[in-house]
Amino acid sequence: MEHQLRRLLRHNRCSCPRKQALTAAAPLFCARITTYSPLRYLGLDKPKLHVDVVGLGGLGHVHVNFAKALGLKVRIISVMTCLTSQVSKVL
Repeated sequence: MEHQLRRLLRHNRCSCPRKQALTAAAPLFCARITTYSPLRYLGLDKPKLHVDVVGLGGLGHVHVNFAKALGLKVRIISVMTCLTSQVSKVL
């Protein structure tokens, strides 16, 4: 199982310190693969492009962090207007 997980991480260009248990890091790797891989696959990993993120739940939050780190312009789509106004100050 450990070997399969490490191979999956290499395929998706993730790294994990050898001392770190993969089971402990699995939720972060899952979020990374779910949010960053589509950006890369669709060619949206170039600075100054625009990307919309629907919701700021667990994956939405990770998606915004990756998009901002890549230099993308981020727009958040949410039904919670109070949350949207708070987030727009940060972005």
